Amino acid sequence: MSEGKPVGEDIATQTHAVIDMIAAILQQHGCGLDDIAKTMVWLTDPADYSAFNTAYATRFVADPPARSTVIAQLVAPVRIEMEAIAVLSAGTRPAGSVP
Repeated sequence: MSEGKPVGEDIATQTHAVIDMIAAILQQHGCGLDDIAKTMVWLTDPADYSAFNTAYATRFVADPPARSTVIAQLVAPVRIEMEAIAVLSAGTRPAGSVP
């Protein structure tokens, strides 16, 4: 979402947007998409699964994280919500942390 509105109408656009948001948060902590160990995805429409899966696969190509995907009614006016659990690599310190 951007300014309280969905980024794009279709599931592929919204999938890329949510992954971009996750990537930006990870980058603030010295991590990237490759550091994600698990994602949890909520879709509002089962018909979106195939297009979602295609978009998701373009972002997690070589070694995708474990993933759970469910169909649910969401509070926000979007087609997808996603959360990610990332694991810091040895020697990686989040921005602003004390050595």
